[in-house]
Amino acid sequence: MTTLHTRRVTTGRLTQQITEARTEGEPVVFVHGNVSSSAFWHPTLTALPAPYRPLAVDLRGFGGTDPLPVDATRGLRDYADDLAELLTALGIDRAHLVGWSMGGGVVLQYLRDHPAAVRSLTLVNPVSPYGFGGTHGADGVLNAADGAGSGGGTANPDFVRLLAEGDRSEDSPTSPRTVLATCYVKPPLRPEHEDAYVEAMLATRLGDDHYPGDSTTSTAWPGIAPGTRGVLNCMAPTHFRVDDLHLVDPKPPVLWIRGEDDIIVSDTSMFDLAHLGAIGAVPGWDGTRRSRCWRRHGTSWTATRRPAGTCGRSPWPTPGTPSTSNAPRSSARRSWRSCRHDRVPYPAGEVRGGPPRRSELLPRHPVRRPALRRAAVPEPAPPEPWTGVRDATAPGPTAPHAPTPRPSTPSSPRTTSRARTASTSTSGPPPRNRAPDSP
Repeated sequence: MTTLHTRRVTTGRLTQQITEARTEGEPVVFVHGNVSSSAFWHPTLTALPAPYRPLAVDLRGFGGTDPLPVDATRGLRDYADDLAELLTALGIDRAHLVGWSMGGGVVLQYLRDHPAAVRSLTLVNPVSPYGFGGTHGADGVLNAADGAGSGGGTANPDFVRLLAEGDRSEDSPTSPRTVLATCYVKPPLRPEHEDAYVEAMLATRLGDDHYPGDSTTSTAWPGIAPGTRGVLNCMAPTHFRVDDLHLVDPKPPVLWIRGEDDIIVSDTSMFDLAHLGAIGAVPGWDGTRRSRCWRRHGTSWTATRRPAGTCGRSPWPTPGTPSTSNAPRSSARRSWRSCRHDRVPYPAGEVRGGPPRRSELLPRHPVRRPALRRAAVPEPAPPEPWTGVRDATAPGPTAPHAPTPRPSTPSSPRTTSRARTASTSTSGPPPRNRAPDSP
């Protein structure tokens, strides 16, 4: 049984708390997401084999690390610079980095600033390289110049209040425990270390300098825009954007892991106001387009992809052996599959207990499955017309799908044309209509 050790490390920027399984081997650094801490990585730390040195860090304002304010105008660089200082203090010059959710954005920023210090990069449901919310399209185009629809003002005030009150119950759909059970994991799963995870969530520092951050008003829907301080603002598209990752040199091996049923970092995120407006959960929606988180990761890595077939290999080679790059393949990602949280009926007679479904967090507003964009079906080439009328009793091909000719009328040119086509083309199925693209 691997024993974990927690200690605080003082750097030139702040004192950070880390948890590690051993002090020797190839370092693998785990970075947690928003409203969490390194406690979420503890089972992984104990599972990593001995050749590696796993350690997880608490970001500033989370867990046991100093709660220094977050300058959101620097994007996620406050966290990335803290990580760089920590690795220097630990004497680690190169490390494998694993980032989950917001932590994925932190390690992306670290890669952008220190590419030579990254042995490999593993992204677990990472935030979009174009920020969270307030954008549309695969290239992260802003919905409004001020980033309206993203930032500190998008947090659920009831969730923030219950965090401040230290609520450990699941009496409310916005309590930390309920959010953990319905959004962090997929029901009906209940984490083995649920109590420890709830305590980690409650350790989040709150306020304008931390979570969720400040906000400003906007003339664009929904009337709020990012501020300059705090956690949610540092992921706003006006402050965080790493769309030049294909320029990093050297390029490390990359493994990108996604959760098909993730409802936080998703093309149909239940935390994106534009999507909530589209499904009727937020009033006054003016048609603002929702973010496309998963499609973007495939786009941003297009220039750094390795040959097909390398995506599934481990980014952590056996020490002393050559590594293989593992950039994600955008062609394997369909945005409509990134989140399936619609009301799929349970088998007849099944009684479902436990917490409410994730879609029930927004009562009276059923969640609809995103429309699938169907590929256009090309029209077949028209068959060659017969040179004459074939005797029905003579051997030859039949036309079971041939349309029935309609009588032509001089006053209807279109009917006359259709009748002529039917009478001169009596073999093979009729041309199929092109399938229309979904809106």
